[in-house]
Amino acid sequence: MNTGEAVEEALRHFDWDGHAAGCTILNLAPDNGSVASGSFAVHGRLAKEEWKVDAAKIWSTAEQGLTLTLQIPGGSGFTFGGGGMCSDYLEGDQVEHCITTSGRGGQLVLQSNHKEKGVGTFCLRLVCHLQKASCRSGITLGLVVLLFPGTSEEVLNMSELAKSPSWPGLKVMEGEMPLLPTPSIPWKCPALPLLLTGTPWAAMVTTPTGSHGDHAHSGGATRESGLDYGDQRAGGALQDEEDPHEQMGEVRQQS
Repeated sequence: MNTGEAVEEALRHFDWDGHAAGCTILNLAPDNGSVASGSFAVHGRLAKEEWKVDAAKIWSTAEQGLTLTLQIPGGSGFTFGGGGMCSDYLEGDQVEHCITTSGRGGQLVLQSNHKEKGVGTFCLRLVCHLQKASCRSGITLGLVVLLFPGTSEEVLNMSELAKSPSWPGLKVMEGEMPLLPTPSIPWKCPALPLLLTGTPWAAMVTTPTGSHGDHAHSGGATRESGLDYGDQRAGGALQDEEDPHEQMGEVRQQS
């Protein structure tokens, strides 16, 4: 299972419906003892899946009467290698698209004829940002897909500012999406990251068991309620547990 599949599998445990959603990912070190890196990702179907535009609006050299139709990729089609919520440039040849003549019954223009028709290359970018409506009960992200004439290399060579999320492009679509997983009310934490382990938990001999986790959680809840955890241990079922050192002493005395 690759990273993208692992993230989507995790999101399904949080009632993800398959529509666009953002998430933060923390990559743990090989020993799972620290965070090696973090990143942002988008998964799921965007609200708009197809977009059509007059080719002349993108390429000044394009013949009149040509239309670009592209299938907007899902969120996982974009990568976020810059450390923020603005994706890397996605090359147009990685996006399903076609050029046709305008009007009813438009004819497909073969890719081998694009150059003579004045049709060039393009790239896409997905830019996300926090919406003002976000609050402690949940974060809402705004998103916009932008198109740029030329390859990603050509765009980046235009200016150092082309790396900025504010670099202008032709708007393909915009919308909103949640940041998942949604916050846990008891934690009062607006953003919960997904953890990608460096080593599977099952292979870690020091990984606490589920019962240990439940016990630790109950202890934290007890402290929040104002009760003394030590008193609860003495008065609860754990008082029946014998000290292993005392058991060893008894064995020695008997021997």
